[in-house]
Parts: sequence; structure tokens; C-alpha cells
Amino acid sequence: MRVRQDGLTAREVDGTLMVLDLTTSQYFGIRGSGRVVYDALAEDVDVDDLVEAVTSEYAVDEAVARADVEAFVRKLDEAGLLVR
Repeated sequence: MRVRQDGLTAREVDGTLMVLDLTTSQYFGIRGSGRVVYDALAEDVDVDDLVEAVTSEYAVDEAVARADVEAFVRKLDEAGLLVR
């Protein structure tokens, strides 16, 4: 899976990545570990890759990271931002 390439634009504002879906006019503010996950989704990755990215950046238990990554990915997917 990865972030879709068409119809999205992003800018950093005060440490938060603001992503605009040009087709729905929805804004998403992404920061912290969500930013690590979003950046990793620039390439085709799976959940294991995303968990590894988070645990290498933050001192967090793998099970906690996995639950958080899965929840975040689910929200991105529901918003139509991912390509699988």
C-alpha cells in the first residue's frame, strides 16, 4: 500500500504536515508518529514496514506501535488516501 499520488497536495505548517485532498476538499493534519507513517507510505510498504519505521524512530513497544499504525492506516484508507 502507499499514499495515492493524484489529487493530493501537502505543506508543512508549524511542524504539522497539512494534506489536502483536492477531490474532496478535506484537510488532514499529520504530526508525530503519524508523520513517520505517512512519509513511509510514499513507497509501497506493508504494515510490518510501517511498524518498523515507528519503532526505529520512537521508544515504543511493538504491539502498541502495531495497534496505532493499523488504526492510522485504517483512517487513511477510509479517507481514500491509500492505494493498495
